[in-house]
Amino acid sequence: MQAQYLAGVLSAFVVSYLGIGASFCLQNRIERDPPKLTFGLHSLALGVCAIAVAAYRVSATDSYWIWTVATGAELMALVLMLHFALLFSGSAARHFAPVAYGATALLQIANLCRGLVRPASAGDAGAGWVLSHIAVRVTPLGCLAWALASVALLATVGLLARAVRQGRREAVGPLAGSVVATAIWCRDALVVLGVIDGHWLGPLGSGVLVVSVADAYLFRHARLSRDLQRDYVQLRDAQRELRRKEQLTAIGELAAVVAHEIRNPLAIISNSVAGLRRRELRDDEKETLLRILGEESARLNGLISNLLTYARPVVPRPQQASIRELLDRTILSTSSKGPLEFEITADTDAERVSVDPHLLRHVLDNLVDNAGQAMNWRGTVQIAVCAAKKGNLRGVTIAVRDRGEGMNAEVCARAKNPFFTTRPTGTGLGLAIVDRIIEAHGGELTIESAVGLGTTAMVFIPDHDPGGARGERFAPLDPD
Repeated sequence: MQAQYLAGVLSAFVVSYLGIGASFCLQNRIERDPPKLTFGLHSLALGVCAIAVAAYRVSATDSYWIWTVATGAELMALVLMLHFALLFSGSAARHFAPVAYGATALLQIANLCRGLVRPASAGDAGAGWVLSHIAVRVTPLGCLAWALASVALLATVGLLARAVRQGRREAVGPLAGSVVATAIWCRDALVVLGVIDGHWLGPLGSGVLVVSVADAYLFRHARLSRDLQRDYVQLRDAQRELRRKEQLTAIGELAAVVAHEIRNPLAIISNSVAGLRRRELRDDEKETLLRILGEESARLNGLISNLLTYARPVVPRPQQASIRELLDRTILSTSSKGPLEFEITADTDAERVSVDPHLLRHVLDNLVDNAGQAMNWRGTVQIAVCAAKKGNLRGVTIAVRDRGEGMNAEVCARAKNPFFTTRPTGTGLGLAIVDRIIEAHGGELTIESAVGLGTTAMVFIPDHDPGGARGERFAPLDPD
């Protein structure tokens, strides 16, 4: 009954050793942390040793090969613990680890050849060489191995104590566990040599050591989690401050654009009103001044509309729409601006797409207007509509190509930036608005241009409703 009880206790140690060892080895696959891998292997070796000892306790006969497995696993656990301490403490002596493994390999060979312990015989009484309670005899080489194991444990204590002195608080737990394990190891040595009476407490010391190291990693992870949380809060505050500064910068740019763009029309309107007050003004001159007032008022209205469109949130309301019908409306609206011609090619399977028609009409108007201005409203604009796929998204690509003067690489890279324009009367918001509308649909706007060869603006629109999934919502523009 006592043997079975001890075997049951050892089985509990087995579960702990194997569970902790497997956990640390799996963590190493993710974090690539050599100390964790070494400690995980150490725990697995202790698990093998505990299994062998439990089997020996309940065995009806003295199975020497079981004791050989237990001795080999114990030696491997000790050298792995020493290697862990070398890595954990960051000691410069970690290059000594291959020497320790080499010595352990020689002892393992001797163990397999019964050079460390062997079955006890009737004439092996005396001199403290016989482990009577397990009926094996320790050889002189076995005593040397025991002494080397004791040195390894003491070295482990020294390395961890050095880490503590260097301010590594996470080493306190492993140091305490290694001290307890070393004390129990020395106490068991005295029991084996017959100096004192008592039971073997080796599994208890090893269990304390394993739990102390595991707890040290848990505490370190808790501290890292706390530090990460603190850093996250600081980063969030810094991001808020950065966004606030960016908003202030954008407001400043917007104010400068608005002041510049409004001042000129207001000056023209003011001069026209002053001219209308003259009594000797002819009827044709009045008509000219009134036309100027209308044009400048429309210019101001367009500027304010662009600013509001860019600044306000917009919610797309996707529905099946005909791209060709929207293109025809866009082309019709440009007929009064100049003799611009259009060459349209469209795939039959890209005729309809799920999109907000009012927003897409705004996109097409802007792209065609840019192409027309680049060509001074003369020449041919090429528009190609085809089915496309980006990643897992299927949709439609609309490419608008002009034969204007084109843009260099620097201007092309900044073309979608708000408030950036190369035209004297531009606000720099057209492509910025287009880009936001396309992003709201989950699509992408790309611009390719070369000086002297013209510009191609390409829009990809996925054929689904991404508004709720993307999290950014836009309100539809009013229809024409």
